[in-house]
Parts: sequence; C-alpha cells; structure tokens
Amino acid sequence: EAALAANAGEEGYLGPGAVVAGEGARVRVRLEDGAEVAVRMALAFPYRPQAGDELLVIGQDQRYFAIGVLSGAAPRTLEFPGDVELRAVEGRLELHGEKGIELEAPELTLRAKALRTFAKQISERADSAVRIVKGLLTEHLGESQRLVAGEDYTQSQRSVTLAKDVVKIDAKTLQLGH
Repeated sequence: EAALAANAGEEGYLGPGAVVAGEGARVRVRLEDGAEVAVRMALAFPYRPQAGDELLVIGQDQRYFAIGVLSGAAPRTLEFPGDVELRAVEGRLELHGEKGIELEAPELTLRAKALRTFAKQISERADSAVRIVKGLLTEHLGESQRLVAGEDYTQSQRSVTLAKDVVKIDAKTLQLGH
C-alpha cells in the first residue's frame, strides 16, 4: 500500500489529484505530495475536467491516467462529436432536474402519438405561431382573455356564441353583413 501511495516514478501512484489546468484528453494535476504532473483522461464516459476537480489518478514511470472522478465543480458536460441518440429500449426515458431542465437548439422537433403537458403555468413567446388541427380543437377554460394589438380576424362556415347571461359588444361602429 505504501508503494501505491508514494509518488515515485518506478513504485507507482494511486490516489487523488486536483485539476490545475487543461482541456480535452490531457490535464495538469497536483498530486497529494504537491507535484504537478500531466494526466491523460482514461474514463469510460465523456468528462470535461475543470480547475479544482478532484480525480482518481494512477501512474507509474511519469505516465499518469485519470481513472475516476472523486469530486467536481458544476456544470457537468457530456460531449459527443457528431449525431447522438439516447434510447430506452423496452422502457421509458425520464429526465429529472431538481432546479429545472433547459433544451436549447436552432430547431426542436417533438414527435409522439400523444403529447401531454401538465404545468401550473405555461408561458410561450414567439414572433409568429401556426397551429393546424385536422379534427376538433376543444378548450376547457376557467376564464379567457385575449388582447390583440392589431386586427382580429375569424373565418368559419358557421359561428355560434352562447352565454348564460350577457353578450357585450362595445365598439364605435358595428357592421353586420358584407
């Protein structure tokens, strides 16, 4: 054990190392005895080390490899070159974020046989929006308010407005017909 814990070239090293600098597959790490060495990332998963992260380092003959992450600073990044597919075979895929989940892309496409949204509040902002529904669009609302800055145009084969008590139209001019 003493031989593994020592930072001697021939005896080998196994222990923690603090990331000092570097990016990609090679980083500079400070070992327990204070020595700074070049370490090659040898993890089974993509990991972007940051200064201050603590890695599990193994080495011998001045060749060092990071074989684990003991602790690290947020945010964690999984990076892959090219297209990536994340799939749950014969199961469900769940993503959880205790402080939220953000998706960002130049374009986002959702395809599903059914799409369900459950939220206490929904906010949407867009320069323009189009919704095409082949069949019936049904909305059940507690109340409804719509503010239109410009013209509001509705076209249909038939239009029905039903109110239990009052229907109010307030305008300077009311035109009926063509």
